[in-house]
Amino acid sequence: MDRPAKDSSPQIAEFDLLQNVINAVPTPIFYKNAKGQYIGCNTAFEHYVGMSKQELIGYHVFELFEPELAEVYHQADQALLNSGGKQIYEARVKFADGSYHDVMFHKAILNTQFPELNGVVGAILDITERKDMERQLRAIAHTDSLTRVANRYFIIRELENILKDKHLKYAVYISIDLDDFKQVNDTYGHPAGDKLLVQFSKRLKQMMGQRGLVARIGGDEFAILLTERRAKADKTPTELIESIMQPLMHMMNEEIILGTNKRLTIGYSIGATLIEPNKHNSIEKVLQRADSALYKAKREGKGGWSL
Repeated sequence: MDRPAKDSSPQIAEFDLLQNVINAVPTPIFYKNAKGQYIGCNTAFEHYVGMSKQELIGYHVFELFEPELAEVYHQADQALLNSGGKQIYEARVKFADGSYHDVMFHKAILNTQFPELNGVVGAILDITERKDMERQLRAIAHTDSLTRVANRYFIIRELENILKDKHLKYAVYISIDLDDFKQVNDTYGHPAGDKLLVQFSKRLKQMMGQRGLVARIGGDEFAILLTERRAKADKTPTELIESIMQPLMHMMNEEIILGTNKRLTIGYSIGATLIEPNKHNSIEKVLQRADSALYKAKREGKGGWSL
């Protein structure tokens, strides 16, 4: 039996087939030579960058993308070319529509029978939804579910970071405990008590703005964490503490509206402690000192503060 005639241009036919195959893949795929110039891509990559293959071929990333993004791509390519093998990393990139996405690059060294085509081949996986979910889960893990301020876990973690920070001049940890909060629950009910906690936390956040971190430690106890960096510290520790205590004390005179005919002012006691990273502090000692100052304020009649 006669065999079918052999294709007179097998390399061209194979190239066309491979190009059609990668065009069918919905994941953006690209390949560059060792100079960093694009030598090919699939249709998904054209859509991703908003340019046709003809506009990409022969151009370097620095000629096509924003300098910051181009530098990230270039450095990653150089690292792969120097080390060989494969490379996987995450980055934030700008799509053709101007939106930014979280993506994962999967790249490897491209070796062909044509030296001028050797370089890097890569695929881009969009992981924006996954990263958004991770950010949401972190926010949930770090946020008090009722008041939406930071929770105990998060402020403890921040304390850990502060105690390791060599550039920190000092920090102040403030513990706040609402006085006679149980009476609010007993008189108006737990929903009213919850509303009071929410309103109080909002006022704390508004008062602090960007100056410090506000957290609910648990129950009717809150905390504030303030830091002063060496480069910009313009207040002594005493001045910083007093600058916070004045508006905190003023807040006691402001009514909190819990509902129709439910208005009250709430008192609270405050304990503050200074944190100096080079004084061998531990988280336990910081919390103990703040609690001791808080209890002292309560013993002295509530509605005040102690250091």
